[in-house]
Amino acid sequence: MAGAEVLTRDEVSRRFGFDRLPDGTVGVWERRAGYLDPDRLRRSVLRGLDRTETTPVARLGDGAVDLRDGRRLTGDLVVVAAGAWTPGLLRAAGLPSTLRTKHIQYAHHRTGRADLPCFVDETSGLYGRPAGPGRVLLGLPSDRWDVDPPAPAPDSGLAARVRAVAARRLPGLDPRPDGPPVSAVDCYSDPPGLALRAVAGAVHTFTGGSGGAAKTVLAASRLAATALLNSRSAIRVPHG
Repeated sequence: MAGAEVLTRDEVSRRFGFDRLPDGTVGVWERRAGYLDPDRLRRSVLRGLDRTETTPVARLGDGAVDLRDGRRLTGDLVVVAAGAWTPGLLRAAGLPSTLRTKHIQYAHHRTGRADLPCFVDETSGLYGRPAGPGRVLLGLPSDRWDVDPPAPAPDSGLAARVRAVAARRLPGLDPRPDGPPVSAVDCYSDPPGLALRAVAGAVHTFTGGSGGAAKTVLAASRLAATALLNSRSAIRVPHG
């Protein structure tokens, strides 16, 4: 792996302040790793498109999309790229789907460390990244599946577990969140990964990669576009 360094447990603790790591723990430090803002990427892509349609969808059909203003869009293919809203759209249209929604949640915390990098602690499940001067974003995986995407309720139990794990792993951290938790929903597929998937007839989906799909979306989009080259027209159903 280019640019990666393997660290011992003691080196991870000394360099980044992690505490109480299990015996035998190793760290993989990628010096050039980072993160991106998925919403900023989405907005940048939309600005570069020749034409976008922002009218809400009323009904999804085989080769057609009915909009709430009464118009109908038709094409050789319908590609649904609506993220967590995709399973609901397919169900409402009577179409089969193995996609599922899952709750995700994180909170911001104050920290005195300026050198804490993006990390995933596979010994506890805790993940985090810098969130501005003196602040870090922290979370744990949720176990709530099939959640309605518009307004997911925060999970107080999950927030308490994040505080407990963070207090053990990062002793220099203020375990009290700096504001309320952020609660959202993502779309998962089996097998996992962002990809073009045939549903039925002319309908395909392009989702299922969970939050991490933002890092692979450009390459996955190229593969999906290549698979659709033989079609003369397509309809894209945007998020929301």
